[in-house]
Amino acid sequence: MIIPEQPKIASFPENSKVWVYQSDREFSLEEQDYISEKLHSFISGWESHGRKLTGTFEIRFNRFIIIAVDESISDASGCSIDKSVVIIREIATHTGTNLLDRSLVAYKNASSPIHIIKFNEVSAAVKQGLITQETLIYNNTITCLQELIKNWELPAKSSWVSRFFNN
Repeated sequence: MIIPEQPKIASFPENSKVWVYQSDREFSLEEQDYISEKLHSFISGWESHGRKLTGTFEIRFNRFIIIAVDESISDASGCSIDKSVVIIREIATHTGTNLLDRSLVAYKNASSPIHIIKFNEVSAAVKQGLITQETLIYNNTITCLQELIKNWELPAKSSWVSRFFNN
């Protein structure tokens, strides 16, 4: 199936609502095709209280699914957000990935791939030198496009991880 081109998230207003779902491993090309088809179908019919939502998605670094809604057109409601989580759960089940575990932390050093560790392992990773002050930490708690642009990838020294460094 040929999937029509989605609008780029970057073309949405900076106050657009954003959700980031992180996989515990990289997606294969086949899985990315499945995810794109599933999300395109979902977003093209996504509604909130009978009003069409203007949304889009991206898969970044073969690991993150980012969904955005332009709320200047129509707000996403609790029910419409719940429906998006149902789709994410279906994707997770189909791909055998964990997309909803908020206790997983993604980080990347200059020449390394993205690594995933549990939240409670971050302090030890800092002590072992696996995470340095310059290591990029992915902040998946962001809620709007402006935050995605400015605060999604942060050096550890500028993120919540900074508390584990000795000053």
